[in-house]
Amino acid sequence: MDLAALKERREALLHNMNRHLELIREFHDVCLSEDKSTGMTVRDLIERIVALREELVTLSPAEEELLPSFQEWGAARPVIMELEAMLDGTGAGTCFCGHPFSLVQETIFLSDSPYRTLEEGLREALKTWMKWKPCWAVAGWTPFICRSRSG
Repeated sequence: MDLAALKERREALLHNMNRHLELIREFHDVCLSEDKSTGMTVRDLIERIVALREELVTLSPAEEELLPSFQEWGAARPVIMELEAMLDGTGAGTCFCGHPFSLVQETIFLSDSPYRTLEEGLREALKTWMKWKPCWAVAGWTPFICRSRSG
């Protein structure tokens, strides 16, 4: 190889190396940049995702739209941590199992109008109760006996 060919090859290699270095610099700059929607650097966000990978669940697009932004999650973190501490302080039991709402089906809470859905359901239950109450009285059944037989 002559000197001109070596210089040309050297220049081509240097140009190729500089192009790759520029890509690495760009990647580095992006990793250090702060994303406005999360309030943290891209690198920190990637590290967080990797750390939480085992706990990630697959969501449908509709479910994803219902999620708050990452900043809203971050802003709520102190409240959630305080609530967690309070719940831990009450013991490991299910402290809300005695609450009246624990008997309401989750589908009612998730409906478009939970109050109306619950009210209509209760109205139907009361109609059924009033319809069958005379029959139970004739049979000598009381609500307590009915509950203990069904449970």
